Amino acid sequence: MVCITYSSKTRSVVRTYTIDKVTHSDSTDVNSHIWQCQDTTYDEGAGTGIPTPAAGLATTVKTYSNGACTPTRGTVFTTSYQGYDAYGNAVASVDAVAAAKSSLYTNNGCTLSTAPLIMSSAWSKSHYTGLQCL
Repeated sequence: MVCITYSSKTRSVVRTYTIDKVTHSDSTDVNSHIWQCQDTTYDEGAGTGIPTPAAGLATTVKTYSNGACTPTRGTVFTTSYQGYDAYGNAVASVDAVAAAKSSLYTNNGCTLSTAPLIMSSAWSKSHYTGLQCL
């Protein structure tokens, strides 16, 4: 995290920026074959009142089969989602099984009293699979 202070004659403003978050990870063997790759997206769907720049909250994680671990990626193997409240606390999760079979979560899974403020719009159901379900 980097903290930058801006000062003027009338006020002083402190801005906090999260930088250098990992958006792609993989393992490459000695033969240059790529294994275990995944992509992470941050701060999707930050609502009104959520401070910017981004908080660095992982909202979507996509994994790929080893055969699809190419520089341009192949078909997504699994997707999972995480949702957060206005303070950056994790309040909702959708595991890879739920994301793959989202029709099961039209009426199943747990509901939250308040929807997450920071979460991918790709998950449009009102039911989740973890965290506040406990």
